[in-house]
Amino acid sequence: MNNPWVDFQSLYRVGRFGLNIKQQFSPLIALSTLLCVFIVAGCGDSAERAGNTANDRWEFEINNTNFSIPNKYSKGGGRTGDGILETANLWALLPDFEGYDKGMNHHDFYEVYHRGKRIQIMLITRYRRMTVPQYVAKKDAWEENSVLGGRHQGGKYDEMRYGLEYYHSDFNVIPSVYLYREDGIPKIFFGCNKTSQVPYPGCQGLWDYNEEVAVEFDFSVEYLPQWREIVANIKKLLDGDLE
Repeated sequence: MNNPWVDFQSLYRVGRFGLNIKQQFSPLIALSTLLCVFIVAGCGDSAERAGNTANDRWEFEINNTNFSIPNKYSKGGGRTGDGILETANLWALLPDFEGYDKGMNHHDFYEVYHRGKRIQIMLITRYRRMTVPQYVAKKDAWEENSVLGGRHQGGKYDEMRYGLEYYHSDFNVIPSVYLYREDGIPKIFFGCNKTSQVPYPGCQGLWDYNEEVAVEFDFSVEYLPQWREIVANIKKLLDGDLE
């Protein structure tokens, strides 16, 4: 009969001490250990949020910026292997910026397969994202895809819409761009699908919360006219002014 135990005689080095380990392991024990490692690694963020349940808020830090977000707006985040939070995912319902309430709006949050009323917000550490002025400068230089400045692919800036510079292309595959500037500096960038491109067109907004944290937010294009209210509510949420 085959021996159910596997004899591992590999040499393991721990730090600079050169510790030798020779031990027998059951395949079942090895598998169980591996599963435990994956489970623990994948649940670090959930454990952190569970620890904040008593206050009904998610307390976290991204790149030296501290946040305190009501749990009803929280979707969780992603960590690096070093346990450093790089992203945080938030959400709400438009137009009134409602937080999740299982008894009141579960359907709109979880059961609508397209965007519907949902706005999804991602906070991202700066080293993973360019600033809005940097992004606009780079996009304007892309000869094949740019719709800024009217220089490539039929791009045209020929009007203001909703208080935003509106750039569009004669090519349907190119999303439209809406840009908000202050004193000539790009502050908020929106890339929006056209109705001819997808059944449920949406917009992705880019905004710099501060020098350390970038913000991406995704919502249905029908709410674009309310972009000022949307950005104002995101700022209130990140500032800790929404309950």
